[in-house]
Amino acid sequence: MQTYSRHGITQQQASDFDVAAPKEAVAQATTPENRLPENQTPSGMAPGIVAPGIAASGVVDPEGFGQTDVAHFWKAARYGDMECLNARYRKHSYALHTHDTYAVGLITECAERFYYRGEQWVAGAGQLVVVEPGELHNGQPDEEIFSYRMYYPAPALLSGLLEELTEKPQSYLSFPSAVIDDPALAHRLLLLHRRLEGTGSRLEVDGEFLGAMGQLALRHGQRRSALKTLGRERQPIRRVRDYLDAHAHEELDLADLAKLAGFSRFHLLRAFRKEVGVTPQVYQMDRRVARAKTLLDQGLALSLVALDCGFFDQAHFSRTFKQRVGVPPGHYRRARRGAEAR
Repeated sequence: MQTYSRHGITQQQASDFDVAAPKEAVAQATTPENRLPENQTPSGMAPGIVAPGIAASGVVDPEGFGQTDVAHFWKAARYGDMECLNARYRKHSYALHTHDTYAVGLITECAERFYYRGEQWVAGAGQLVVVEPGELHNGQPDEEIFSYRMYYPAPALLSGLLEELTEKPQSYLSFPSAVIDDPALAHRLLLLHRRLEGTGSRLEVDGEFLGAMGQLALRHGQRRSALKTLGRERQPIRRVRDYLDAHAHEELDLADLAKLAGFSRFHLLRAFRKEVGVTPQVYQMDRRVARAKTLLDQGLALSLVALDCGFFDQAHFSRTFKQRVGVPPGHYRRARRGAEAR
């Protein structure tokens, strides 16, 4: 019996969870009606082939948005408050930042350009993007505009799903490539995202979630012992990170952090980025935004959240929050209330 070597499961187990690429979806992706004219191939895609559901214009989701930046953000409460985003950006660009979760997305229109692991990547319509927790990245339209649908699953959610699928203990999942060509999986993730954004029975959504995310993990993920460094840095860097966690809301001096580590300022910047993955400045701002999410979930007023988290004013808070989350803080808070009402 055939097995999936990376995870040690049998073909029958994969079939039981419907994680193998559906033959009809693959066939549909290569039929003449799903081929783009050669001069309309989106940037970053293989010429001529599009995923099921992509129109000839290179738009995966024909329901789409208007001509300006539009974003719908919400939380899927039944999957550990997994954040979800459906957005179309013309002017918005993400600042360099990190997530505590994975970022799994499907480009639905045009192409996104982003920095990740020291390289520039471009993902076109119909391609998937996967960014691992703690990895520095940004994002912007490759040309004038891009649309995408994003999932932000916690590491425990994906490893738990794989453990349920394989019936074996699982560790952290790593994804070697930030851009993935898999038309059948792209189609499934698009349908699941639409379902999470709308309505559907829990049983139906659970089946689609297990199938789509299970296929992502099995076909493209690799097991790794743990998150790369957080919690296991050398002691000087650990002291600085712990201090930043406790004092993220304060104005800090790089010289004081260097003194805490026993390094020069230049040495601290190099060592911190090597072991944590980002500079102390980016780490502090990410911690401020994480703290802001917690306070917004508690219903605190935006002005008080801005003050508590160390932002100069509410405008600075809103701008920084949107650069990292993709929506303003007020939008984020409304999404939380919507999740509680479901």
